[in-house]
Amino acid sequence: MALEPFTYEDIYELLRAEKFATDLEEIPKNDLARIKAYLKSKEELLKKQEDATSILSSQKKIRIQQEIDNAIRALKDLYEIREKKIINRSIYGTRTGSQFKDTTNMLANEVNLYEQLLTVLHNQKEIFFKMIDKATPTKAPEATQKGEEDHPENKSDKPKIVFVDITCIQDCPEMFGEDLEKYGPFKPGEDCKLPEQLCTILENQGKVKRKQ
Repeated sequence: MALEPFTYEDIYELLRAEKFATDLEEIPKNDLARIKAYLKSKEELLKKQEDATSILSSQKKIRIQQEIDNAIRALKDLYEIREKKIINRSIYGTRTGSQFKDTTNMLANEVNLYEQLLTVLHNQKEIFFKMIDKATPTKAPEATQKGEEDHPENKSDKPKIVFVDITCIQDCPEMFGEDLEKYGPFKPGEDCKLPEQLCTILENQGKVKRKQ
């Protein structure tokens, strides 16, 4: 049985509910399918109007395009609100040191983002304290001699990021590595280089495999 597509009001209601909720609201998979059906139906209506030349058809085309633009804007706002909640949840989990991963009401791509953030935040905290532990006094700027900045003892103690050659097995969404850079999205069969820790996460999820 085919699902009835959403209206713009239905999409706005999702946004409104998310905006006023303190935590993530549930978005059923059927709702995602209904949003897709709504956008598809509007695109089809818009395409039909492209062949018409009357003033009435032109006005209708403008209204349809405005409705599509408003719906896309509402969906972007919905994503950004949910993104902020996921970031806050990952920060809370890192600061409390909890081993429990709270993925309640998260979509599949949001679970990936949450787990990556937990890993990055945890690693960066460890790196911060290691840098303090290894820190050494430096000379005052006025005493620095030419070429002295290249001396091994004066180089900053930055953690080295190891990259791994991988092949994607499943679709991978856009992700953050431990270097806080964005990677992806990637398609099955696509080859790329990923930071070691991010590679390990995706490897454990069965999404990628390392090249030999």
